Amino acid sequence: MLSGEISPFLCSGAHLTQVDCHPSAVEAFLEAFLRCKPMFYLRPSVLKYLGKSHNAWHRACLCLEEHAYDCDDLHPQLQAEAQQEHKQLREGIVTEHRITEEDLFGTRRDETLDCLSELYSVLNEEDMWAGLWHKRCRFQETSRAILLEQHGLFEQAQTAYEEVMGIAREEHNHGPEHPAARPEYRLWREHWIRCCRELGQWNLLTDLGRNRLQPDPYLVLDSSWKIPDWTAMKDALTQVELNSPETLAYKLSLYQGYLAVCHPEEQHFPAVAKLVESASNQVIKQWKRLPAVVSSVHIPILQAAQQIMELQEATQIRTGLQPNSIGRTTSLHDMKAIVKTWRNRLPNPWDDLSHWSNIFMWRQHQYQAIVSAYEQQATGDTNHAMLGVHASAWAIIHLARIARKQDLISVCLDNLNRIHTIPSVPVIDCFHKIRQQAKCYLHTSATLGKGELQEGLDLLESTNLKFFTKDMTAEFFALKGLFYAQMERSEEANKAFSAAIQLNDSILETWGLWGDFLDHLFVKERNVDVGVDAVTCYLNVNRHNDEIKARKFLGRVIWLLNYDDDTFALADVIDKYGAGVPPNHWLPWIPQLLSHLVRRDGRQILNLLCTIGRIFPQSIYFPTRTVYLALKIEHKEKLRNEMSASQSSPPVTSSSQQTPPPLAAGGASGQKSDSIKKAEQYHMTTSKAEAAEPMEVDDNKQSDDAKVARLGMGEPTPSIEGTTPGLTSTSSSRFPFESTGESMASSSDTGPIKATPPMWRCSRIMHRLRELHPTLLSALEAIVDQLVWFRENWVEDILRQLQQALSKCYTIAFERRDEVGDAEVPDDMQAILRKIVSCFEMGFESSSSISATLSSVASETFARRAQATLQDPIFQQLKQQFSSDFDFSSSPSTLHQLIDKLKKWIAILQERVAAQPKSFLLEERCRFLNNFSMSTAEVELPGEFLMPKPTSYFVKIARFLPRVEVVQKYGVSARRLFIRGHNGVAYPYLVIGDNNVTESRREELVFQLCQTLNVCMEKAKDAGRRYLLYFTPRLVSVSPQIRLVEDNPSSVSLDSILEQHCSRIDHTRDSAVTYYYERWLYLRKKGKVLTKELLESLFKEIQSTIIPKSALKKWAVYSYQNAMQYWTFRKQFTLQIAATAFLEYCLHLTSPTPSTVYIARDTGQLLFTGFKFDVTANG
Repeated sequence: MLSGEISPFLCSGAHLTQVDCHPSAVEAFLEAFLRCKPMFYLRPSVLKYLGKSHNAWHRACLCLEEHAYDCDDLHPQLQAEAQQEHKQLREGIVTEHRITEEDLFGTRRDETLDCLSELYSVLNEEDMWAGLWHKRCRFQETSRAILLEQHGLFEQAQTAYEEVMGIAREEHNHGPEHPAARPEYRLWREHWIRCCRELGQWNLLTDLGRNRLQPDPYLVLDSSWKIPDWTAMKDALTQVELNSPETLAYKLSLYQGYLAVCHPEEQHFPAVAKLVESASNQVIKQWKRLPAVVSSVHIPILQAAQQIMELQEATQIRTGLQPNSIGRTTSLHDMKAIVKTWRNRLPNPWDDLSHWSNIFMWRQHQYQAIVSAYEQQATGDTNHAMLGVHASAWAIIHLARIARKQDLISVCLDNLNRIHTIPSVPVIDCFHKIRQQAKCYLHTSATLGKGELQEGLDLLESTNLKFFTKDMTAEFFALKGLFYAQMERSEEANKAFSAAIQLNDSILETWGLWGDFLDHLFVKERNVDVGVDAVTCYLNVNRHNDEIKARKFLGRVIWLLNYDDDTFALADVIDKYGAGVPPNHWLPWIPQLLSHLVRRDGRQILNLLCTIGRIFPQSIYFPTRTVYLALKIEHKEKLRNEMSASQSSPPVTSSSQQTPPPLAAGGASGQKSDSIKKAEQYHMTTSKAEAAEPMEVDDNKQSDDAKVARLGMGEPTPSIEGTTPGLTSTSSSRFPFESTGESMASSSDTGPIKATPPMWRCSRIMHRLRELHPTLLSALEAIVDQLVWFRENWVEDILRQLQQALSKCYTIAFERRDEVGDAEVPDDMQAILRKIVSCFEMGFESSSSISATLSSVASETFARRAQATLQDPIFQQLKQQFSSDFDFSSSPSTLHQLIDKLKKWIAILQERVAAQPKSFLLEERCRFLNNFSMSTAEVELPGEFLMPKPTSYFVKIARFLPRVEVVQKYGVSARRLFIRGHNGVAYPYLVIGDNNVTESRREELVFQLCQTLNVCMEKAKDAGRRYLLYFTPRLVSVSPQIRLVEDNPSSVSLDSILEQHCSRIDHTRDSAVTYYYERWLYLRKKGKVLTKELLESLFKEIQSTIIPKSALKKWAVYSYQNAMQYWTFRKQFTLQIAATAFLEYCLHLTSPTPSTVYIARDTGQLLFTGFKFDVTANG
């Protein structure tokens, strides 16, 4: 009984007073009724009305989507049968419909989808609308036309709509009209009209609107003023101004203003101000009725606002052109200011071309009025008339350029031909017209063949160059070279480019085209001389270019270095001309430059990096420091392995056999105790390889690796005995060593080492940077010294290693699933677990290891902490039980038994981690960071230089916020540090310990690639209109084992969402995996064979009992209870997951796992960690 009263109540006219109130009582009632269990049923038409009238857009769409699923609308089998029937009707096999409306398009289902489609269309959700009609359409040709339109191919889409209209006409000739096809018929007409708008076919649209059988005055209004036909526009306005809907009220005021300004017989300028005010009020009113989150639905309102503003400005121009005002200087200045403003105020490149046409067509009328007014003047002031001529020609050419950018070549050529209607076109405009026309031929040659190239070349050859300036002639020669290059006429192309440069060597585009041509030639011929010329061209084009445009050229320069010869010809070119490129252009390519620095051609790169570091020291210092320390660790490992190999070989009595150097200053390694050996083995991946240790009292008490990193104490030498490059002590050093040789002996267990050439180059760069920026680099080193306090404790470290071991065990178990229950533990896994056991026995911070490696005040603190841990009886009990569980020699176990033990210990350690403090104060451990301010040094945010932006917008660190949080992210226990920028914004960063340096560097390279792709995607129409970008955090490695990663505190991983779901149903996160193996073991005992059907049945069982396919949706609905927020999140999440899946597939990246996918709950952006290239040697 209540359900029958709800719809009349919600649709009552009494609620119309609340239309502009948000939130309103109607919204509250609607939310309450829809949350009832069971939910009240509201008809689709009622939901559509409430969504459009009472700002319940997204709630109405979500309800209609649920109704569509309930109606089971999208039956693929019935749809296929219907399409087969349509084909038979066209071929004359059958003469009537066998599948009735009730079978395929029931009344309720049809109404639901009609309402949902209309709401999608009003909300400008083009992708959702297209997806709905791809499933719903009766004609396959409709789906094809929608797909073409969705990709911006309006010319082909228009043809497709005409074809499907012809098919429907033939079908109608064989039988009656199908009632359910009427929405599809309306779709054809509406979107055929849209294609005409995008193609600029305004005469055709005007004739269609005047059709006597089906007149459309609104269509006449929209198209007639662009022809222009002011009489037809006035007649159409008379027909609709009394019965138009409220949503179009602002358009009527706008069109009335157009008539008042431009109608030759009824100009009424004083009335325009009132019409502008009325249109503005109506636009604001419509804006308030839209969702609060700005999205694509707001774009038409923003576009209308620009049209209204330009209507007002056009009135000022027309007023100044009146006979009594045209001679005034103020009127002329106002007119010039407006024309200049119009040239700078342009729509977005990805906006529909119909909007560009609306703006530029309106401006054209004003430009023509300027020309006419000054030409009719008695004085005949042609100079002022040329202002309108040039502006008109520029508008036509720019509109054609945007059409070409949007792949509408026919529209571009049609607009370029319109320039001949302008008398006395300036030479500069003729030049741009020919240039755009030539680029059209280049564009169409990819699809229509090389004949288009010949036509474009003929166009350039037929151009009379004597009318053009030297710079224009140079660009014509460059275009000729481009055409010759496309036609594979290399000699002519090279001559054309050379002639262009001789005419004007300051045109950047010419250098770029010539560089691309030589680059392509070098790849084909591998001629080093050609490569040298290509690199020279690329470096010249970047001398005066901006950073965004310079990226692709510098990327090619660095790529060409991979093919350098033994004479380093390409590297010498960079050494010679690279300094002329602005240093900020090289910043995105610092990792690649460092990779070349450690290669044999690193000498030439050294000077370039020093030049960059002179302006951007922080962007060079941290990466170079990390590379240096990584090379040092690698070199020590190499020496240790060589020493071990020489000791294990039989003694050689020959006098020619050299005696290996001692392993340590204190004696041979054989004299060390087992505990010290274990400590050294463990700390090789943790504290020993750290770049720095805490700095508490004074700078003289530094850890050894920190001393190693403090380069620039004296002139470096390529050969070092007892020290490290750049560490020669001087009396003027800011950080003097008591004894350099002693420090190196204490930090290295291999004794004195000789620096390799790559290490020397890195040290040389840091030495120069310290000479130029001593205060800044001292502050940077002090910050890194403090970051050692942010590392994991022994419990967190063991927990991380056990989780990684469990993940590896799951991988092995799945690969050997045929041996489920009997699979043995592989030898490599046993070795990993033995190492974990040895680490557990040391308690992570063994006092013996610390005393052997550290000499600072921090080592005493760590030693006291380690001693307390070792004396803890709970720790002793855990250590004994841990060693017993993973002792494979006394109690061998199967792989699945090992998995159970790992899960048991992970749960134990997770409890201990959960009991630890979740935060600590910075002043308790890191006094330097706590007292840091901009007066100490001007340090930029970590990773700030990676973001493409002007140098002046780099954010600097104002201070470090006092509280540090302990969080579990990225598979480790990280510390979240908040940094306050000088702009007042707090930036959260995670301090993460890198345990696999190689994998971390690969991940950083993928992030760098995504940042480069973002620059390209911002220019693409389809990506730009969807605001589609890859999210890449700021990231910088301050040492081989520590990196800072920008964090979002609201982000949550899919693994955490899964864990939350499982905890609500009393399951663990591994319950699904455990259930899979238990069921498979049970079925195997019954003699079942693992088949695809069996795997599908197991998968469905897991979905029905543990993890339903709606688990993520339930989390999202619970997290975003507001329909608008949920809709926005769902859309952003869908776009991000689609873009990332495309990237993963195209670039062969590693497949993501739930623990590596993070969702930002405040923005819906996705972050995929651990992405690396997954390409084998065989491809």
